[in-house]
Amino acid sequence: MAGIRNQHVNNFKLGLALYLAGSGVTCDAINTLSSAGVSVTHQTVYNYKKKIADEHPIRYSRRMAQWNSSFSNFDRIEQLSIHFYDNAIEERKEERKMKGAMSS
Repeated sequence: MAGIRNQHVNNFKLGLALYLAGSGVTCDAINTLSSAGVSVTHQTVYNYKKKIADEHPIRYSRRMAQWNSSFSNFDRIEQLSIHFYDNAIEERKEERKMKGAMSS
């Protein structure tokens, strides 16, 4: 694994280092594994986490924009309507009773 350099191996090394960092393993331990070719360095983990944190607000705002635009096809009044089903439930109360069941 140390000599192989392809996307799957690199992703595994990053995933392993992220898992170790999340588990509380020290920076020195992660760097030692990196020297052995098993994982990436702690600095790579830090840079990756920072990249995700920096991109999060951008991705979040894009997703919210997509979500909001998906509602543009619906009638706005329908979205704001509150539907009451109490009358329909009360009208069908007798139909829902079990025959022969004891009532309180």
